[in-house]
Amino acid sequence: MSYLKRDKKFNGTIIYHNMNGEYVNGWFYTDGEITGAVQANAESPDFDLVTTRSGNCYNITVEIYGFSCVGSGLYSYASGEWLWYEKCVPYVSDWYILTICDYGGPSSGGYDGSSGPGGTGGNSGGNGNTVQTPQARTDCSPSAASNSSSINNVLNKTVLTNNVSINQQINLLRNYANTASVEYCLSVSYDPTTGAYYVLNYGSTSSPQYIMQGTETSILLSYDPTNVYLLAHTHPNSSGANATGHPSPSPGDAIALAKAYKDGGKNVKANVAFGSGGAEYMIYVNNPTALADFCSRSINDSFFESNGYRFKSGSIWDDTYQTAYQNMVNQGFTKNDAQSYALQYVLDICSTGLKVYEKKNGEFKEQKTEKSGNNYLPKICQ
Repeated sequence: MSYLKRDKKFNGTIIYHNMNGEYVNGWFYTDGEITGAVQANAESPDFDLVTTRSGNCYNITVEIYGFSCVGSGLYSYASGEWLWYEKCVPYVSDWYILTICDYGGPSSGGYDGSSGPGGTGGNSGGNGNTVQTPQARTDCSPSAASNSSSINNVLNKTVLTNNVSINQQINLLRNYANTASVEYCLSVSYDPTTGAYYVLNYGSTSSPQYIMQGTETSILLSYDPTNVYLLAHTHPNSSGANATGHPSPSPGDAIALAKAYKDGGKNVKANVAFGSGGAEYMIYVNNPTALADFCSRSINDSFFESNGYRFKSGSIWDDTYQTAYQNMVNQGFTKNDAQSYALQYVLDICSTGLKVYEKKNGEFKEQKTEKSGNNYLPKICQ
């Protein structure tokens, strides 16, 4: 075991600190591979944590020990000297809380419609025939364009708030999507009292941290549950063993957005995903009333019980998604397109109020999936 190399059979948690004893980051390992993330939350108890790939999360308390030492002397008549003894007793000098999210075992094969690392798997049709492309929509409402403009306006803000601009940090995410092999994320908040949009600081005043780092296929999204406006993360261009995904949103991304709303973020608007090569997608809260109604119904609780970055296995969400996804792949649509349009079909048919958008020529274009006979037909605004 070393800093750069873990034993292939290692199972457990590794937590890194700097030389001052301050927490840096941590990872959960299964059979030598990262299968979970660790996030310190003692400094930010009001932040909510969700995952784009969703897993089983739990908290642990880490205690930092100091030593209390007491010296005593004993006179030796045999040698005529004083002998000094020191007794040290450990005590808890400090503590903090870590949240560990375990995403299950290492990813290996199987589900091609995953949304882990992006960019490398969505360029060919699933049946070896000519690649099919989504049709142009003729039923796009004015809100589709205004939703795009509202999010673009926030992503492009260059006004400095707390010495950092939103656009500056978003451009860092875009760069990570092209160069990094793991996911990164940030969240943007809106203060209704001042009208200011700002990137959430996950760190402290003295050591600000605006972007969080995850694993190859997962990340924790921290946000202010009251003022959260949008979530943003990368689907990296990775060549690792887990690189089976695509730039387009996964079910886990939709779950993360809906959970942020359900947990109190009533003004949250979007979850934006940045992929390699300039690919950008978002899931947008198009109808807050429909989303509120969806979240309030206990019959929909299994929607939030994900299986990794997929819907819960055996649920109506997953069955519907898999049917639509495989049908589109069989028709010759790319796996990347099949992923986002199968997700859109589930979100629409279940009246969630959420819409999937893909950025084209600088604007987010709303997607839609129609069903004709046994086939699912992807369409997109122009």
